[in-house]
Amino acid sequence: MQPSKSVSDAATTIVCNGCSCLCDDIQPGGASEFENACEKGLLHLQQLRDHAVDLSFEYAGQSIDIEKAVSIAAEILQTAKAPLVAGIESLGARAQQLAVNIGRSVGASIDTSLSNAGRGPVFSLQREGAVTATLGEIAGRAELVVFWYCDPTISHPRFVERFCRRENQKTIFVSGDPTRASAAAQVCEMLSRGLAIDGDVKRATGQELSKWRDLVEHLKSCDYAAIIFDPQPFDSCFDSSVDSLTSLAKQLNASARVVVNPLTAPSNSISAENVLAWSTGFPVAVNTAHRNRSHFLEYSGERLLASGENDASLIFVGRDGAHATGLDQASWRRLLKKPLIFVGETSGIRTHLGASVSTKSAPKTLNIETGNQALLINCDVYSTDDWARMDDVLLPFQQIDHGSGAGKSGGEINDFLRKLCDLVVVNTDLQKKYVRFC
Repeated sequence: MQPSKSVSDAATTIVCNGCSCLCDDIQPGGASEFENACEKGLLHLQQLRDHAVDLSFEYAGQSIDIEKAVSIAAEILQTAKAPLVAGIESLGARAQQLAVNIGRSVGASIDTSLSNAGRGPVFSLQREGAVTATLGEIAGRAELVVFWYCDPTISHPRFVERFCRRENQKTIFVSGDPTRASAAAQVCEMLSRGLAIDGDVKRATGQELSKWRDLVEHLKSCDYAAIIFDPQPFDSCFDSSVDSLTSLAKQLNASARVVVNPLTAPSNSISAENVLAWSTGFPVAVNTAHRNRSHFLEYSGERLLASGENDASLIFVGRDGAHATGLDQASWRRLLKKPLIFVGETSGIRTHLGASVSTKSAPKTLNIETGNQALLINCDVYSTDDWARMDDVLLPFQQIDHGSGAGKSGGEINDFLRKLCDLVVVNTDLQKKYVRFC
């Protein structure tokens, strides 16, 4: 796999990670425009270009160099009895591998996010499996695309333009109260099996039974159909709608080709789950202290920080801090009272830290007003590296040319993680040899 490239040629196409579509046909051009980018992507790329973040390290209110930061981070993690590594979904694929290796070396609990929202597809995959396809296959073959309680024109503005372009392709938008999505999916799944449905369907789903019967007949009449859904924006570990949609697709595949794909959030969560799964055997919330173990969300970042069970943390937060919204103020304050290694653009989490944070005279640095000596690593964690699209296709996110040469922190943070990984792995190996010798 080739390293990510710096973009300086206006004719070069780049990948936009403003949402999980990862549009790869964006052409930088002019003083402020990115050709082919939607409004959402344009704002995102302009921010990456115009608000470059230089990598800097701060400990106990003092600026330090990378070697000192690596040493302090290693000491924090190796002296902890129950460390937590969380938020790796905001990193590129290479950085995710390094972060997971660091966590495994110190016996940490590792989680892809700081929020448990939208995890229905992960657990549904374990229970029901999955019937999916790449977006390229959907664009080229799907006769019917059903958007299940989601509106991609808002969350993923170019989805319809890029992946619903087949001639004579039909689209159906199923809209309504998202909390009824599960009941509606169960009704459709039962109809596909020819089962009788008792009860007030309209009260449960918001639509008459005849509407759902017509939808199922549309799906059955197609040679190829795709159902696109948005994972529920709450703690959806047991969201049955994903199970029912998958079961519906498997039932309909007896006579047609039907796939079910999620609209994932604008993060690198798909890659993070893949990296964690092939490294530990579990896609989210795993404890590596003795043997890799996971019990639903027992070791999730959100739950551990809420309960205070961890005694040190290595936290990654993206530019907008969106995936950290699962933590309340109490969790953030509890986090700050223990040894902390914070990696990300510090200005992106000030709303979460509230009164615990004050701006210092130096730009882009924070002074955490607790007794804790925290290591703050100010950087843009995803300005470069490889990202996985919502359909699990890996694409290189090239570094935006900032002109001044600033803002390369996304690549430099990989250097920090690599050095930290090398140090903790060596120390861990030495400890194991010492125990065996004794």
